[in-house]
Amino acid sequence: RKLVVIACLLAVASMVGAARIGTWIDEIVFVVEDSQPQGIARIAAGEANLFTYSIDGAHAPLLEANNMAVELAYGGTRELLLNHQLYFDDGRFNPFGDDVICVAFQQLIDRDYIVSLWGGYGFPMYSSPLSVVDPIYTDIIATTRATELLFQFNEQKAIDTITARLEELGAVIGADGYYEMDGARIEIIGAIRTEDVRLQVGDYVADQLGKCNLYVDRVYGTSPDLSPLWAGSPMGDGAFSYYTGGWGRSGISLENVWSFAQHYTDLGLPWPLYTGYTPELVGQEFYDAAEVALTGTYATVQERLDAFKTCEASIQFDNAWHLWLIQLVNLWYLPDNMGIANDLAA
Repeated sequence: RKLVVIACLLAVASMVGAARIGTWIDEIVFVVEDSQPQGIARIAAGEANLFTYSIDGAHAPLLEANNMAVELAYGGTRELLLNHQLYFDDGRFNPFGDDVICVAFQQLIDRDYIVSLWGGYGFPMYSSPLSVVDPIYTDIIATTRATELLFQFNEQKAIDTITARLEELGAVIGADGYYEMDGARIEIIGAIRTEDVRLQVGDYVADQLGKCNLYVDRVYGTSPDLSPLWAGSPMGDGAFSYYTGGWGRSGISLENVWSFAQHYTDLGLPWPLYTGYTPELVGQEFYDAAEVALTGTYATVQERLDAFKTCEASIQFDNAWHLWLIQLVNLWYLPDNMGIANDLAA
């Protein structure tokens, strides 16, 4: 018996069993397929048995057309990660190093449109990495809702704010119609993932920035292609300006201790970009609150909630370099001839 498994963006591998014992599989073959529609087509054609990666809701009609049963999972998120250094080490000006522009950029993006790109399988995200399925999200609902109201889509206001701020900082419109700083065209590098709907998201973001007379150099690639740009280089290198990122989780978190420390400080991830999230950059009050939430060094429940509120309130004005887009509802293909397990929140 042979089992063919489609593994997105994993190395090709095979495992051949020894002697046959009962219903043990004799051979498992892993094949790479970085296109979700092609993966679905291969399963429908009988070329493969499993798809070992979540499937975007945008492809639900294709699954339905092939009578392929699915299970839903909640918890994955998609974001725009912004490089938050005002001037790169080579002297280039980076608009996303300015807090005013970062906040206005939040208002430039239509999250409802983003959700539609995923076929409606998801919920708009406006605030922090806290998920709408997390208990802490509702525990500090007044603060999270304030963030959502501030970051609501308001295209013209965003354009006006961004352009006014650019000119306040010294930028001028060049002969080609794009903003320049110190005689050089401001170039935003968009690192755009190509394996899924983030391709359309990255292009939409570039188009929106174009309405602000900002030039975007669109760099397309898969996760391995783009990881060196955002995860493997420090902010000062200026290898990217925005990245169409994505995060998953292994379950519904009851405490969310990592939410802010991981994404906004140097307490979590060891990658060069994140080691730059020092107290000097994020602010000591925010840093301390994120550390309290992470380490559990609070005496009362209220002190814990206050730490989360401090962090959430900070991203409304000072630390808005993560632009959270969508809380995903992912699809997992369920073969009708075998039993598999999938996570509720991953």
